Amino acid sequence: MFCKNLQVLVLTAGFAAGMTVMAPAEDFSAALKKAQVFQLDITKDAVICGAELAGEIGHTLYDHFVTDDEWDGSAYDKNEVNPFDRALMHSYSGTLDTAGDIMVATTIALPFLTSAAFLYTDSSYTATDLFTDAVMFAETLAISHTVAHITKGLVLRTRPYMYYDVDKAIEDDWNRSFYSGHTTMAFAAATFTSYTFWNYFPESGWKIPVTAGSYALAAATGVFRIQAGCHFATDVLIGAITGTAIGFLIPWCHKVSTERMQLSMLPTGASVRFTL
Repeated sequence: MFCKNLQVLVLTAGFAAGMTVMAPAEDFSAALKKAQVFQLDITKDAVICGAELAGEIGHTLYDHFVTDDEWDGSAYDKNEVNPFDRALMHSYSGTLDTAGDIMVATTIALPFLTSAAFLYTDSSYTATDLFTDAVMFAETLAISHTVAHITKGLVLRTRPYMYYDVDKAIEDDWNRSFYSGHTTMAFAAATFTSYTFWNYFPESGWKIPVTAGSYALAAATGVFRIQAGCHFATDVLIGAITGTAIGFLIPWCHKVSTERMQLSMLPTGASVRFTL
């Protein structure tokens, strides 16, 4: 299934981050970084990666040994859905489902392409910067993926298309509607891209186009997921909020300018202190 393949690709491939729209070479030159903007920290990143790995293992085991994915043959009544979601729910569309896959893949792929533009047009963007951005982007997408899928396995909300065609239950993850993983990852990528661009190039005239373009792609992902009958509107809204939060927090806690998050290992556990 394309969605599963995309998840594997996202979690195992090398990642790069930067901007969504390629600015002219002179714009890059005018905004050369005077110092490293983001920096990795072995303790901080070990905790982030460890938490993600533990969550993924726990989610996999729970899914395998606890979750019941068998459809019991029940029919579903649209009148049982809350009015807001009922007004926007749809039957399944394979074309729009694929369109949603393409949108989220595009949102995620753009930073891969634009990171190459950093190296090609800006001599101050080094391999160290690329590696830092790659790790941060990997953490962003991995956390987004894991949190969404843990929630899906715990909530087990029936997908909208089941209210129209229960035969889909034998073909797909029919009870994994809440919340939208596609939308979460798309908004995480859009926020990460926008936030890092604004920090690398604070004087750039491309800040608004980059942000608008990133979020337009992410929003299109959510719309296609609703129109395809794969998610309710509330699934997409929660996914957008969660993805935006993760896409901001991961690079935010790696900023060099201030110690925005201090993480210390103690004999009894870990201590985390946030500075706003």
